[in-house]
Amino acid sequence: MIKTILFASDLGVHTAFLLHHVNSIALQHSARVIVLHVMEPAGYIGDAMASAYLPRELRHAFDQEGMEQIIGHVRHRILDSLEEEYIDGHEGLSNIRDVKVLPGKPAEVILQEAMSQSADMIIMGSHGGEVAGENMLG
Repeated sequence: MIKTILFASDLGVHTAFLLHHVNSIALQHSARVIVLHVMEPAGYIGDAMASAYLPRELRHAFDQEGMEQIIGHVRHRILDSLEEEYIDGHEGLSNIRDVKVLPGKPAEVILQEAMSQSADMIIMGSHGGEVAGENMLG
């Protein structure tokens, strides 16, 4: 029996289609849906830019506060998108219990969140240009 569905989204062009699919499955099983978006770390270029333009004493504060602001903005963007998608009164949104935006490597965070939420199913679209490889998702 499916009680919890983790919908991992990259906010790509197919998100709305996948959301309808997720909600269809959730309605069939009376399951709750957790929407998850994982933000990858800034990487080498982002770190180099912050190091080049910010004094050392401001960098840590920027890393913490900047990431929190970005996460908050992305979460609101997801919520706005969900509301726009279901403005027609579709009952599917009632199954969405939480929207989470977490930093980290997508595959690791998705699996970790699936375990912590006791997800019975993970739904995500394909992502990435690689046909096969360690970074392929979906």
